[in-house]
Amino acid sequence: MILENGATLNVRTYAFGAINPNVLYTVHGAQGKQWKLAQTTVKSGSPYQVVFDGILNNANNTLDSIA
Repeated sequence: MILENGATLNVRTYAFGAINPNVLYTVHGAQGKQWKLAQTTVKSGSPYQVVFDGILNNANNTLDSIA
């Protein structure tokens, strides 16, 4: 993950049928020019969606190797 100044990345889960997300991870602003590893664990007994929400504000936001 590489973020520039002004960029924000949110990772959220939505349980099917739910209105409000569960925020798993948020990072804002410049993180340097090296790739950063970020991991989180999702514990759920029911189906859900994972949403990557990038807010750029004229900046770059890059994700790679999402598994």
